[in-house]
Amino acid sequence: LLLKIVAEEKCTVVFVTHNITEAVYMSDSIAIMDQGKLSERLEIRFAEPRTKELRSSPDFSRYYATASASLFRNVTSDE
Repeated sequence: LLLKIVAEEKCTVVFVTHNITEAVYMSDSIAIMDQGKLSERLEIRFAEPRTKELRSSPDFSRYYATASASLFRNVTSDE
């Protein structure tokens, strides 16, 4: 529903989530935060409109892995 509203209204939305799958699917870019500061920004490039099948694509897996690795780096660097 949110993606439909954004497409129809042509607006920008700041969406906060801790779910990597959700972030990759819904975003044009992902801001990775570390202790309240931006540590990395990932650009997400998918065709519009996004479909359910996208989640099983190699590109989706690649973006997921990149975001996951970034989060893991931030967690392990804080220890």
